Amino acid sequence: VLEAENRDLRGRLKQNSSNSSRPPSSDIVTPPRPKPEPSGRKPGGQPGHEPHNREPFPPDKVDIRIAVRPEICRHCRHEFSQDIAPAGEPAKHQVADLPRIVAYCQ
Repeated sequence: VLEAENRDLRGRLKQNSSNSSRPPSSDIVTPPRPKPEPSGRKPGGQPGHEPHNREPFPPDKVDIRIAVRPEICRHCRHEFSQDIAPAGEPAKHQVADLPRIVAYCQ
């Protein structure tokens, strides 16, 4: 009787979600997934690939322009005077506000 029970329990230990009707969450240990073959390329955008950038809005579609200039240097805490011209081309950031959508119930 004990040998039959032992055989039955050993058979249950070998069951997992791939060879029985058990859910994957009942698996005690999941086998490691095989790693993909290395392609030899670095991750990220590849050289020569055309970038997918969103075009900036035309000037006639811009409602508000806000010039933002730092008041102090974040490294040395030196205060900037606002009459000094910026060194280099300023960075531009555009934000599009979508109109508020209101649902109407009839």
